[in-house]
Amino acid sequence: MSEHLHTDNRTELACYTDLERSEDSIRPIDNQKYMFPTVLRNFRQSSLAQQKQGLRASSSLCKRCKGIDLDKLLSEKYKTYVGLPVGNLSHISTWEVDTCALCNLLRSTMPPYLRDDDIKTKIRAYSSVRINYMGWSSIDTNMLQIFGAGMSRYIVSQPSGIKGPVKMIRENIEQYEAVKNWIKLCQVMHTTICITKDPSTVRYQKLIDCQTRTLVLAKDHPYVALSYVWGVIPKIFDITNDSEKLPTMLPRTIEDAIIVTQKLDFRYLWVDRYCIDQQRDNEKAHQVGKMDLIYMNAELTIIAAAGGDSDYGLTGVGHQKRQPRDLTTCARIGKHFLITTASNPTKSFFRTKWNTRGWTFQEALLSRRRLVFTEEQIYFECHGMYCCESLDFL
Repeated sequence: MSEHLHTDNRTELACYTDLERSEDSIRPIDNQKYMFPTVLRNFRQSSLAQQKQGLRASSSLCKRCKGIDLDKLLSEKYKTYVGLPVGNLSHISTWEVDTCALCNLLRSTMPPYLRDDDIKTKIRAYSSVRINYMGWSSIDTNMLQIFGAGMSRYIVSQPSGIKGPVKMIRENIEQYEAVKNWIKLCQVMHTTICITKDPSTVRYQKLIDCQTRTLVLAKDHPYVALSYVWGVIPKIFDITNDSEKLPTMLPRTIEDAIIVTQKLDFRYLWVDRYCIDQQRDNEKAHQVGKMDLIYMNAELTIIAAAGGDSDYGLTGVGHQKRQPRDLTTCARIGKHFLITTASNPTKSFFRTKWNTRGWTFQEALLSRRRLVFTEEQIYFECHGMYCCESLDFL
């Protein structure tokens, strides 16, 4: 499912505007406060990194984009959720994405299958307070969106800059504090709907001790469960002589799940392939019949929604990087800091192989808390709330 984009050898300029100079000024970036990823799709380093390479940052806009009154569009209060139509844009093939900050931002919000089509598009402006979807009404800002372009993302005016509620999506997940906060909030606040009272112990149940990489009896250890697609797993990943120790090599999805479990301050992980003895039919039959309790008792279920087998990995954790087409971008244009949102996380896993399996649907349905790893970002939901990596409205 991943798509690798070719990066050419041309020197690409970062689109940037100094607030204290005209929008066409050109100067090196020499201040830490201007550190943010460039908007150009093939140059994903900080603007400051260019200074070290002797490059210069340009804030240029194309002729078309100079004619767009951003100050007006991003300051008016639109009264309905449908916003205000700004007008038609030229054919996508004429956009100056390599030199114009706004052209590049607009193009990056479009689905990949539309980015090279020779079509005309429209743009709309919205007030976030009029949009209830995904919690937008909890903040007060203005947004732009290419209208009628499938699942196009928003371009958000964020006065607080890169530290605001719209977060950058990078190739790797850089910190897990937000996820730990989501889990803690659920544990503290959802004491009725997300808590299992008097959980029943499942006979024979074992867990992976992520510190020692051995199998231990579940007892009353709090644990994380994994929901994933097996695919074809080579024998090299099987437990052989010592049934208490994991193989030296594991499928990437399981290896990444061990990393995530520890990053979230848990020690124990349940994975069916290793925690159910595949050679003992009586134990296997008993635990398969108790899968509802295994997933209900888990403090969290990690869902590997991306990829088609167990060696794909959790996107953004280890080997499997988020692709350039899925990363968010940002730029300063005039007095505005603009940042793109990620795709709708609830839709991105509908087309995955994981979503075609009845037993994975059952695992998600029975879990109290779910942390979904999609191609684009991570998404958390429980019986009382939903959160995603790219937005922080808590």
